[in-house]
Amino acid sequence: MIRTSVERKATRRAYLRQMLLNRQFATGTLLGHINTALGRIDAGGYGDCVTCGKEISVKRLQALPFDIRCMTCEGLRRVDDAPEKRSTSDDGGAGLLNPVQAPS
Repeated sequence: MIRTSVERKATRRAYLRQMLLNRQFATGTLLGHINTALGRIDAGGYGDCVTCGKEISVKRLQALPFDIRCMTCEGLRRVDDAPEKRSTSDDGGAGLLNPVQAPS
């Protein structure tokens, strides 16, 4: 199939628009994580795992300053979110995540 100049420009515009939307979503997600971390600092809970209450390691917080879980609890959460576990969810067995759901 040979594309015309107009079709190529439209395709490029659509691609660039999607890239900008993806970047905006990623930026908004990151800002949300940062604001949550700032709120945890104000509340006195920064550095404590929200799942088990133990202290998050300094190395982990240096790598991900907005993290809310220790390595152990994050690992358990990821195992619980594995595809074979999601396939029995309410998405009709497709095992899909909500695409607008921000990672935690």
